[in-house]
Amino acid sequence: MNENAPVVPWYRQPWLWFLLIFPGAAIIWCSIAITVAINTDNSMVTDDYSKEGRGINMAIARDQKAEDLGLTADMTFGEREITLSMDTADGPANYPYLILSLYHPTMSEYDRTIQFRAIGEGLYSATLNQPIEAAGTLTCVARTTNGD
Repeated sequence: MNENAPVVPWYRQPWLWFLLIFPGAAIIWCSIAITVAINTDNSMVTDDYSKEGRGINMAIARDQKAEDLGLTADMTFGEREITLSMDTADGPANYPYLILSLYHPTMSEYDRTIQFRAIGEGLYSATLNQPIEAAGTLTCVARTTNGD
């Protein structure tokens, strides 16, 4: 090395920046991940797995009961009005009211419960308090007055 060669300052050394970029990127990435983890809701996480398992079995039984009754339904959406026509294998369904639960697969704030009132033989109507704005697929679960 030549004693007359100019010495560049430490911040102009390329190896310094090459070695510092990876720890710096890791610190920035961890800060972003921690911020996202703190500020978002973990609504998909459940603590009671046995309850979830029983719920799956109840859903299977409910689907089988609907198939046994020969239930078919046709739902028509208006601006804020929903009309439901429901038939069984024995004719029009005759319940005083129906409860429809709509579940978004990942965001619980889009879940809705709608109560239909009977307006005729096998015809039901409901009015929405707020519009259904969920993008994607909603899971639909209907119950009658006796929980079938």
